[in-house]
Amino acid sequence: ETAAEQLTPHELQIAVLVSQGMTNREAAGALFLSPKTIEYHLGQIYRKLDVHSRSQLVAALAALAAEKDTAAS
Repeated sequence: ETAAEQLTPHELQIAVLVSQGMTNREAAGALFLSPKTIEYHLGQIYRKLDVHSRSQLVAALAALAAEKDTAAS
């Protein structure tokens, strides 16, 4: 099971928004959730992807995208 498959669709959506530079508050507004809910999901995302910062999250999602591109070719 790949890291992307470990994330729920909701978690993946949050991970993408945050990796694009959105704050927790901005991501919450975009998804009609509370910032606390975003914070909770980010904790789950970090644990599942074994990352500890937003910059590591960006790198992890870039690696996942590269894997998908390679698999699709």
